[in-house]
Amino acid sequence: MKTIVYFTSDTCKPCKFLLPKVTELMKDDPELKLVIVPIDTRDGALKAQQAGVMTVPTLLFPEDDEIDDMTVRLLPSMATIKNIKKALYQDQRES
Repeated sequence: MKTIVYFTSDTCKPCKFLLPKVTELMKDDPELKLVIVPIDTRDGALKAQQAGVMTVPTLLFPEDDEIDDMTVRLLPSMATIKNIKKALYQDQRES
């Protein structure tokens, strides 16, 4: 199962633009899991800090569902459908 960890904020306009792109991918891959971490909460801000997130929106693609073993980080300017798919499925092409 592939996972996207999506760090977002209620006041972030690019976050609102990016979320539909991410959810569109979920229609194509029912095995895809989306974890949304709102940094507006104390718990979310702590998780963002632990993951090294410096800006929102940020997408993380952890290996084995562990953010510590993150393979790819996409910042807002790079978060196109093509780049998200590339990050999600890169290990399948390398095998």
